[in-house]
Amino acid sequence: MTWLKPILLAILIVLGFAVERANAGPSSLLICQGGGDMQALIGRDYVRIEFTQARVDAERRAPRAGECAWADRPMHQDEPAQLLFVGGRSGHASTSCNGTLCYTRMNVGTPAYLAAQVMEGGRFQLRVRQGRGRVLHVVEVLR
Repeated sequence: MTWLKPILLAILIVLGFAVERANAGPSSLLICQGGGDMQALIGRDYVRIEFTQARVDAERRAPRAGECAWADRPMHQDEPAQLLFVGGRSGHASTSCNGTLCYTRMNVGTPAYLAAQVMEGGRFQLRVRQGRGRVLHVVEVLR
């Protein structure tokens, strides 16, 4: 049984290098404007955001509500229109109502920050990498 521990350790190390290599590709700057048709699915330690692709780059025109744009070039229609952020402090949200209006307040954890920007129509900037399937993986949130 003691011979099993070194083998398991070696497997974990190899898997760790494989994950690191998958995350080591180049990233690009994406600028987003919350609101509009943008939607966020919020989990315990992740946020998945669906957005509309801006037809021009962010240098020419700031993204409109619900849009994301590359900083330096237009988005191609075949590129993903979905972001995924995994990890970081999840924070918490609280909702309070006053008559017919309700307010959601979120703490400063990264998933909470992103969700707040989506819901409140805030502008946010991200460094992203192409992931598997139709998703852009967020590697850095610029505040």
